[in-house]
Parts: sequence; structure tokens; C-alpha cells
Amino acid sequence: MSARSAQITVAYAKDGFSAGAIYSLTQSADKVITFSELRELTPGLITRNDYIEGWIVSDPDSKNVCSSPQTGQYAFDRSENDRTAYLESLDGNFGVQLKFTAADQNTQPRWSKVLINLNGSILVREDNPVRFTVKNLTAAKVECLEAGTSASIPVKQRSIAQLTDNDIYTYVSLAPVEIMCKDGAFTNASEGYALADELNPSGTASPRWDVAPLLCSDDKGDAIFMLTNAAVPWRRTGSNIVWGSCVPQGSGTLSGVIVADNVVTVRWGNLGKYQIRAMTLEEIQLNGQPFSNTICEWTWNDFSPKITPDTGHGTFNKYAAGTEFVSDFNNPYMPKSANEANGNSSGNLKGLVSKAAICLKQQWWDFSAGEGKYFDIKFSTSGLSGSNLVFGIVWGHGSMDATSIFGPAHWHVLYSVDNGTTFSRVPSVDILKKRSIVWWGSGSGSTSQDATPGFTEHLVKLPSACFGQANVVVRLQVADTVTDKAPSTSPTTWQDALGIEQGVLTSGQSAANSQVRIGTITVRYN
Repeated sequence: MSARSAQITVAYAKDGFSAGAIYSLTQSADKVITFSELRELTPGLITRNDYIEGWIVSDPDSKNVCSSPQTGQYAFDRSENDRTAYLESLDGNFGVQLKFTAADQNTQPRWSKVLINLNGSILVREDNPVRFTVKNLTAAKVECLEAGTSASIPVKQRSIAQLTDNDIYTYVSLAPVEIMCKDGAFTNASEGYALADELNPSGTASPRWDVAPLLCSDDKGDAIFMLTNAAVPWRRTGSNIVWGSCVPQGSGTLSGVIVADNVVTVRWGNLGKYQIRAMTLEEIQLNGQPFSNTICEWTWNDFSPKITPDTGHGTFNKYAAGTEFVSDFNNPYMPKSANEANGNSSGNLKGLVSKAAICLKQQWWDFSAGEGKYFDIKFSTSGLSGSNLVFGIVWGHGSMDATSIFGPAHWHVLYSVDNGTTFSRVPSVDILKKRSIVWWGSGSGSTSQDATPGFTEHLVKLPSACFGQANVVVRLQVADTVTDKAPSTSPTTWQDALGIEQGVLTSGQSAANSQVRIGTITVRYN
């Protein structure tokens, strides 16, 4: 439907007099533009009567479409999820995020082919990575051309490393994938700091978080975070268990919309360039045989003060003056009332499992030697070979109190293949970061906006030289004196209340306030 042009000639002659004129006219018809053409438009208000055609790949009924923007010191706008959709081009090459003016305007069913009138909408471009949003849409601007199913859209199967900016806001299947921390729930975070609702009776009217990441990896040793909102009903199960897991234990296909979220990273740190959002539980098909083999793993779910691994064979050398067992945030059980608290602690109502994490307390910087202290994980790979050997850790620091958040934030990851005689830095890791856990408070010394409501998850690919060795040691050593702090904040200064990596370790800090708190350690290979 390209533009068309014409020339109109007018001539007059009478009694020897003549006159004439030529008028050129160009008429533009309504035009369906490609996604490539949309991406080339100048960001801002679109005043042309252009259309764009594609597949709706998000689910308007899902509570896991996007993150809720923070609107106050302890407030999140959950309605953003219900007025957001994702549109994929007919060929599957590109995607765009759609923002409707209200939730009741976001009406098109998932998998439907639609035609959208762009006139009056606002185009927004974001960089690093490149992605596009069309805002200010109403239902009247969207015409459904045909209903569809998941089989209607192009098949996009990727490995994690194959993802590019062009995949953002499109529907992708990642395979083979498995979850790194298979112990617990999809949201490893305290429900006590999430919004109180019918799913979460133990929550608060003043929430500190609304989305949590879960680390997944593929058979090439690459990782991606799956994002799950606190409003998602399947994030924890109602099964009456104290510990265990509701996340799949095997490997398979993880399908969802690829996103580049700039909300969740505030509390959880660097989550990589891309993340994935499953709209439904059925898209997490990780029920096949695991592709990785566990050499050793610690989860401390038996609540006993031992350092032997729960799975496999290995040694955890803690080298800490004080050790105790504390809660983690990964209980899969979510009761609906206080009468169903279940297990050994009423904290289970908040997703906690009492004494299922280990806490190491000491002054972690040796000020006389000018170097950090450490702990070691020792294991054997004798007779083993493979493509990838990975080390995973789930950790944080602090006991949900503003006085106990001063654990070391920056760590080096070292390895030894000669039983600890010599160590080298793992080349793929500069600094491994650890964050303080969110705490209650108001006014001066209250929770920093970047404090984490649970543990953060990390996966490190070890050098191939670690295969076939009788004694491999992975050492986590404090890199510097960077720590966190409790900022002074108020309802009007909350956006500036950042405490992560804002403090400095001092020799006067007590061991009780300088912690390493670990929920899971795992070593696997494939």
C-alpha cells in the first residue's frame, strides 16, 4: 500500500484568451510497516497512520508479564503487569513491548495475530541492549486478524549464548536447560517483605520487593535468570512439606519471552544482558534426565550442624571463628493462614526454612596482612572428563538487621589442582559479589532500596584443567574492604537510599556483624 501520485491539468480558452494550470497530488494510503521500519522511526509521538502486524506472545491473564515499577519507598505498581503485552513479528525476527493505557484495554488473547494502528502512540527506544516499546495504546487501536495457538508462531529454539538483542520481547525456547538451585521455590526471597495478598498472608502493606530471579544454565555452562513475580500463584506450592522443592529437578525446555529488565537488577545485582519470563508453569518443561552430574552439594536441609555434603563427596573448610545455622528463604510451602504454619518455625509462612543455611561470622579482612580471608571447597575429579565443570553458590549476608549487614561484598574465585599448594584466579570471573539481605526499619537507618530480599545466585565455569584431578580446591577469598551500609532515608529520599557497596570494612566491626550466609553450594559437570 505505497503512496500514489497524480497530475491534474486545467485549461481554459475562449475568444482568443487561454489559461491553464497543472496541480500535482500525492495520496498516502494506510501502510503496514515492518518491525525493521518501526525500529528506524524517530522515538516519540507517532502521527502517521501506520500499522504493524504480529503475534501476541504474552498472556493477558498471566501475573508474570513484567516487573512492577517502584512508585514509593515501599510501594510497587502491580497494574503495570496487566497493561503490558509483547508483540512478535510474523517472521519471529523481532519483538516489541506494548503498553496499554489501562488493564482493560489489554484484551487480545495470547497467540492471536493482530494489526495495530500506531497513530497517536509513543515509540520508546532503550539501549544496551537495544529494545523498543510502543506506549499509549488502547483496545480500539488493535484489530484481531485471527486466533492462534502456540503452534501458530515461528519456532525459535536457542541456546543461551545464541540470544541477541533482536530476541528481546519475542517468544523463545531455550534447551537443554536446568535450574541451578533445585532446592526450593521459584522465588528465593522472604515473603515477609512482599505485598500481603491472598497468596501471601504473611506479607506486608509496605513491600520491599515484587520480583525474584532464579538462575538456570544449559549444557554449555552458560546461564540465564528466569524472573518470577510475587503475584504468581505457582511460585511456591501448597504442598504440606517443610523442605524439598517445587522447582523441576531435571533438564529440558524453558520457554518464555526474552526481556531485558531494568527494575529487578536494583535489588538483585547484575542478572546478565537478557532474562526470560515464563507466562505459565506449563512452559517450564524441565522434567527430563538432568544433563549435569553432581560431584558435591550442600543445602543443609537436614538442620544438622555438619559440614559434609548432602550429595556426593567433598569438603567444606569454613575457616571461620563463628558458625551457626540460620534460615534461608526457599521454603516451597506457602500456607494460606497462620494455622497452617507447618514445620519447625512460624517463619515458614514467609517462605523461610529455619536452620537451612549456614552463617560464618568473623572479621573477614586481615588488616595486619592487608588481605582477605577465605573459605575452601575441596573435591576430586579423578577419572572425570567433560565439556563443563561449574561451581554454584547461593548466598548473602546480614540477619535482617541494620547492624549486621557489613559482610564483605567483593570476592575473588581461585582454584587449585594440587591440593591447595598453588592457586590461580578463575579467568572468567573478575569479582563475585555478595549483597546484604533486606531488613526492617523506618526513618534513619531504614532499608536501602538496593538491599536484597533473599540470597543471590551465581554460577562459575571452572577451567578444563580441573578435570581429572585428585584434589581440586575452589577458594572464595575476600577481594577488598568494600561492604554495605544502612543509609539514612525517608519517604521523600528513598530513591537515593542506596547501601550496597557503599561502606568500608573496619577493624572495629564485630564478627557478629560481618557475615557470610550460604544457602547452597554445588559442583557439577557435564
